[in-house]
Amino acid sequence: MTPRLWDPGVQNERTALAWARTALGLTVCALLAARLARTHEPRATLAVAFLGMATAGAVLYAASRRYRARAADLRAGRPIVAPAAVLGLTATVHALGLATLALLLL
Repeated sequence: MTPRLWDPGVQNERTALAWARTALGLTVCALLAARLARTHEPRATLAVAFLGMATAGAVLYAASRRYRARAADLRAGRPIVAPAAVLGLTATVHALGLATLALLLL
């Protein structure tokens, strides 16, 4: 039997860590937006901050579910395909970034 040159679980772990870093970045940006609420548009800025925190929580939840599901797929030898989750996260993060940018330009 030939030994494996790579561990198939490592890619899944790196992906989960990348999602966790994304959630951390969203949390920091949301906290910065909340701090801006004192000097700019309070209602709009707090809304963007709340949406950022909610998105960060959703990303952490999705990352943990995705990690467990992909680990089960790897153990069973099934292929891993999940483009909808990545597309949804990308669209949400871009929309949140554009909203924050619009607030900063006001």
